[in-house]
Amino acid sequence: MNPRRWLPILFGQAAGLVLASCTGPYPCGKGPCPTATFNLRTLDDSTVTWAFSQSVAQTSTGFVTGEPSAGQCRFEYQGVLYQSGAEIAVPGPQALACSGGAGQLLNYLGLDLGDPRKWSVGTFTLLNQACATECSACAPAAGPAAKPCSAAVLDSVSVKVTVETATGEAAPLPKLVTDDFVRTFRLELDTSAATARTSMGEVCDYPVTEKVSLHLTQTAADYVYDANALCPC
Repeated sequence: MNPRRWLPILFGQAAGLVLASCTGPYPCGKGPCPTATFNLRTLDDSTVTWAFSQSVAQTSTGFVTGEPSAGQCRFEYQGVLYQSGAEIAVPGPQALACSGGAGQLLNYLGLDLGDPRKWSVGTFTLLNQACATECSACAPAAGPAAKPCSAAVLDSVSVKVTVETATGEAAPLPKLVTDDFVRTFRLELDTSAATARTSMGEVCDYPVTEKVSLHLTQTAADYVYDANALCPC
C-alpha cells in the first residue's frame, strides 16, 4: 500500500481535523488559484523509533522516497503560504510513514509547522492538535480503553523545534524568500503520552507509539510560487 493513498482516507475519518478544506468562490479542481508552497528535506541523521503493540521497538535512520520497505520510513511535508488570493500558513500534503513488515505500515499526519520564514536560531515548542494517524494490518488489541483502533486522532502532541541555521528572510510574491535563505532545524516529538480517539471522539487503544527526531533543511529553491495552480477542494 502506498502511504499517499492514506491521505484521503485519514482526512475522511478525521472529518477535517488535520487539514481543513479551503472554501470560497473558486471552482474545485479548476484554476487558476495562485499558490505559494515550501518543501522540507530530511538529513541523514533523522530517526524514527516506533513500537507496535506486543512487538519490539524498531528504529529507522534516514528516509526513503516512495513506499518504505520493512524497517524503513518515508517523510514528506509541504507547507502552503498563499492560496486562492489569501495569505495562509497551513500544512499541505504530508506523510510520516514507516513499515514494520508483515503488512504493518503506519502513517502519522500530525505536523503543523506554520511559516518557518519567521524562525530565528533557538528552541521553542509547538503544540500540534488533532493529529490523525493510521496503522494498516496492525490487528490492535484492547488496552485500558477496551476499544481497539487501527486509525485514530491524537488529542495533541508537543513538537520541540531547535533552529540551528536561520539566514535570509521572507520576500514578497512571487519570490517568497531572499536568495540567501536557509533554515536548518531539528523536530522532536513523542506520541506515547497522547490520548488516541476514534473519529467519533471515543478514547481508544491505538497500537503504535512513535519517537521522532527529524533533522530538516530548506533553501530558497524549496519555495515555489505557482500562478496557475488548481483551486483547492
